[in-house]
Amino acid sequence: MEKVALTLLFAWTCFLFSRYFSFNEISLLKPAFSLPDDYLPASQPQWTSAFISFLKILGVSLSAAFTAFRVGYFLRKWTAFNAPNPLLNGAFDFGLGILALDGLWLALGFNQLWTIPLLSGCFGLLFLVCLVEKMIHFSPPSWKEIRLPDWPYALLAVTGLGYWLFSCLHGLLPETHTDGLNYHLGVPCNWLMRRGIGNFTPSYYDGYPYGGELFLFTGYLFQGAEASKLLNTLVFGVCALAAAGWARESGGRNAGWMAFGLTLTTPLLALVGWTTQIESFLVLFSILFFYGLHRLIKTNPFKIFGPDILVTGLCGGMVLSVKYTGVLGVGIGLLLFPFFFKDKKRFSIKNYLILCLLIAGVDALWLLKNWVYLADPFSPYFKNLFHSGPADWRDKDLVDVNPDPLHWYRSIWSLGMAKPSLYGFAGPLILILMPAVLFFKTDHREWKWAGWSLAVLCPVCLMFLTILKFHLPEIIFFYLFSSVLFSGQESRAWGRSIALISLVSAILCFPYLAGISAYYYSGWPVWSFQETREQYLERRLPFYESCEYVSRNCPPDAKLLLMGAQDVYYNRLSYADWGFFERLFQTAKSLDEVVLKMHEAGYTHVVINLARMDLKNSYLTFSLSPAQWRLFDEYFRRGLDPVYQKGPVGIFEVRPQLLSQGNPYPVDPFLFCSEPASQFLIAEKKGDLKQAQFYLDQAIRLYPFSDYWKNQEKRLKKPPQLYPPRKKH
Repeated sequence: MEKVALTLLFAWTCFLFSRYFSFNEISLLKPAFSLPDDYLPASQPQWTSAFISFLKILGVSLSAAFTAFRVGYFLRKWTAFNAPNPLLNGAFDFGLGILALDGLWLALGFNQLWTIPLLSGCFGLLFLVCLVEKMIHFSPPSWKEIRLPDWPYALLAVTGLGYWLFSCLHGLLPETHTDGLNYHLGVPCNWLMRRGIGNFTPSYYDGYPYGGELFLFTGYLFQGAEASKLLNTLVFGVCALAAAGWARESGGRNAGWMAFGLTLTTPLLALVGWTTQIESFLVLFSILFFYGLHRLIKTNPFKIFGPDILVTGLCGGMVLSVKYTGVLGVGIGLLLFPFFFKDKKRFSIKNYLILCLLIAGVDALWLLKNWVYLADPFSPYFKNLFHSGPADWRDKDLVDVNPDPLHWYRSIWSLGMAKPSLYGFAGPLILILMPAVLFFKTDHREWKWAGWSLAVLCPVCLMFLTILKFHLPEIIFFYLFSSVLFSGQESRAWGRSIALISLVSAILCFPYLAGISAYYYSGWPVWSFQETREQYLERRLPFYESCEYVSRNCPPDAKLLLMGAQDVYYNRLSYADWGFFERLFQTAKSLDEVVLKMHEAGYTHVVINLARMDLKNSYLTFSLSPAQWRLFDEYFRRGLDPVYQKGPVGIFEVRPQLLSQGNPYPVDPFLFCSEPASQFLIAEKKGDLKQAQFYLDQAIRLYPFSDYWKNQEKRLKKPPQLYPPRKKH
């Protein structure tokens, strides 16, 4: 029977491999690992400068990670919590250290004490205390407990280390990811420039939790974005250690090595680690929280409040402090938790409520801040629940919710077999393991809870979330569960077969990963010391030139109002208030009132970037009447002085007084910021002329004063030329 089952497993694997891989992946490795045609060996000054820069990135990242480990170690010893192996203890040390550093930065931020000398002094003192303490109590690491696994597990683990080292290389590159610049680094940089966390301006990102970003900010503070990225890669590695420690405790040596390799060879988790995205933090704290619940069920220490309940609650709270989507995993784990105790008398409702309060308590201060500053504890979501009137533009992120939740099962295949991309590259391994898991059962109560939690969590998450990277916690949890299940069988054939299949899948996925690296990051000029940080940003970051123009030409006290894509301004003093002009012209009755309110706001320059106006979820759309648009257009021509324009980016200086007569010739870029204009661009980009004409008619009615939009109608109706005109001789 076992041979038949294994034969079916290999047949299913071959089928999925043939559907997923093109088997010409070797061609993807060439652009990722080949040097440019004009490559020249780096000169000694170039090599020296780049090497010193890399050492600084590595030193700052390791210092921040070391401090987190040691501070967390002190906290764990203070709580008297102790895991059965050093891998889990180290993961809990790291997690508790992140919690402590986040608390320090929040305390200083809420008191408006985010000055670089004070922040540097606090961290420097903390680092020195940890370093001196470690030197005094130094003991060499013990390698006695490390036992080599069987060969398939060993090869999988070595491949995983290759994945991780490849990710470390990306930590040496400047940040160019949109979410990282706008959100994960942008908001903490915004706080740093304003000396603390406060209600400076309504921002789309202000309400999100920042449990991961505050730790990454430690790296940015002392070096820049590269140290933050490398810290994220280190978190990726700690996730693998946590999974390995848990699997080793429950399933033995081979299970630990398999969980280690499966975690490190998850392509999507590696991609997240290349940037300052925070899903790796979500995975880490989810593993620690689920392990805590698993341990409470296994050892029955729930009758009396103790360190296990305390640490589990803190880790659950950190899950929510990283990303609101973590509430699904935390909620389902807690919901099923009471049903798996062997002795129901050992379950305490009082301690269960304390556990829930601990989880909520970690995030209570942040939710209170959102309530006070933004009038919505869960901002930017659910604005319509806390404000009268219709939901505003900040609710548009809810388009990520699955529009067809009742047919969630369709997403299993579509997401699992999705074309490799930055947000959806998991490989076929999930679909390979799913049917195999169903043929096994476990007699351990704690793993029955884990299995049922996965069985409920996966469909619930698929009902709500359509982006695969949001599912990383349950993916890694599933791999951990599979490692224990297959490696714990009496026959070694199952564990070795799964490890071998996972190894082949990881090897075949890597060329796609390398191809994504070449297309989106192309880091070889930096890694080979050919390119400086600034040269890389000019090549890879769109509109970086406009940011350099601001740095060179605008006065230090200039106050920028950013409209649209603001990636490159993440570390410049600016205000990304996309709805400012909408609110202004909805209430202003005259140009004099507009000038007065602009003066009160203190803006000196306006930066508009229309690069993403042709995207479906563009947030830069204003709801104004034709009369209000006319007033806006008149202010553009009489109140704003163009100082820079290239492509979709325009920079305007705010005039202290209106011109007596405006220039009628420049195209008003703000007229693209309406729903009809944006939809017109989308339809024209798709080649749907009927839809384009429909939205263009609406735009013309909205802008009856604009000759530009009338000319667009003439251009759209002009019949295409089938043959190019002949050249005259």
